[in-house]
Amino acid sequence: MLAPLIVLLWLNTNYQFSGKISSSGGYSAFSRAGLGKTAGDLTGWLFFFNEFLTYTGFALLSFAAFIFLISPKISSITYIWIPIMLIPLIFTTVFVYRGVRVSLNYAVYTGIIETLVLTIGAIIIIIKVGAGNTLTVFTAKPVGNDFSIIGLGLLFGLYSYGGSGSVIALGEESREPKRLIKKAILYGWLIVVIPLALNAYALTVGWGLNNISSFGSSPDPGLIEYFTFLGPFGGWLFAAIVLNSFLDFGIAINNSLTRMLYYLSRDSNILPSYLSETHKNMVRLIRQYLQLQFFHLLLHLFPD
Repeated sequence: MLAPLIVLLWLNTNYQFSGKISSSGGYSAFSRAGLGKTAGDLTGWLFFFNEFLTYTGFALLSFAAFIFLISPKISSITYIWIPIMLIPLIFTTVFVYRGVRVSLNYAVYTGIIETLVLTIGAIIIIIKVGAGNTLTVFTAKPVGNDFSIIGLGLLFGLYSYGGSGSVIALGEESREPKRLIKKAILYGWLIVVIPLALNAYALTVGWGLNNISSFGSSPDPGLIEYFTFLGPFGGWLFAAIVLNSFLDFGIAINNSLTRMLYYLSRDSNILPSYLSETHKNMVRLIRQYLQLQFFHLLLHLFPD
């Protein structure tokens, strides 16, 4: 309950600034408008590497990790995670290459399906739990009034509810951006909060407060509960939308990354100006981007 409210406060910054500034630079452009070019360039540079690491860690590696949870036997195959990880890498790269309209349409339609499945699934679990539903989960009692534990949960919650602010990178490509981007920020927040908040409650009471200590040590409690309460169809449907969520995330973050590269190469001295060229150099840029991804993988495999 605390996490989405705090995220809403963060998004207020995006909401207010996007009504005045429309740029592919997103946070970099905001910082530049308020603090000058140097601060703006630094913000964009830090943002790019933060998002780049988040993309490889969540959209790619977490996709492979979730496949391992579904089929633990394949985890014994050495380096099998590399070809599995290439699935979201190639998928998201192709969609972003096709253009913002195609990539966003895919994310919107599949996002609506994900929202419906998670919302309906949570309601079914809540109904089936019956007498196990309790308002105690909204108090500090289950954790012995230890607010440090609540704080730790809050940190994870903040990350889970984040992401809807990435739409600010589409400021230069939207019709009436100063109006539409603000709406997109609020709608995105609602679409994220409703299914995740419902599932947070449903999965907690579904697992049972008396057994909740084993929730965190379970390999994938969400998958287990969906199979338990909704049967094989509901369980596999849940698995499918989780896998697709990694793809949607990859598309969204790639759209932000490409636009930040474009902005930094066009409006700053950090990157070479040829990176601001579009279409004719797209194949070369994709090749360079894939080379960067491969180099990052090598660092993970051979850190020494």
